[in-house]
Order: sequence, then C-alpha cells, then structure tokens
Amino acid sequence: MIDLVERVMVAIGERDAAVAETEKRAGEALRQLPEREGPAENEAATWAARP
Repeated sequence: MIDLVERVMVAIGERDAAVAETEKRAGEALRQLPEREGPAENEAATWAARP
C-alpha cells in the first residue's frame, strides 16, 4: 500500500511541475505578444485571466 501511495505522490509532483512549466511558458509568451502582435495590455491581461 505504501508503494502505491508513493507512486501517486510522485505522479502528482510530476504533474504539478509540468503545470508550473506550462504556465511559465504561457506567461512568457503573453509578455512577448504585445511586442509582436500589438494587442493592448488590458487585452493580454484578459487573456491571462481566462481558465
């Protein structure tokens, strides 16, 4: 049973790391978007707030 719990905890940690990395890349892309595409800051902020 402990082995199963350990595997679940490791999987959750790996998922959390993947989500954090994806959110970091998305944030970097959103910061670059106004420079490349030109939307207003408030528009980019609105996109960032979407689920």
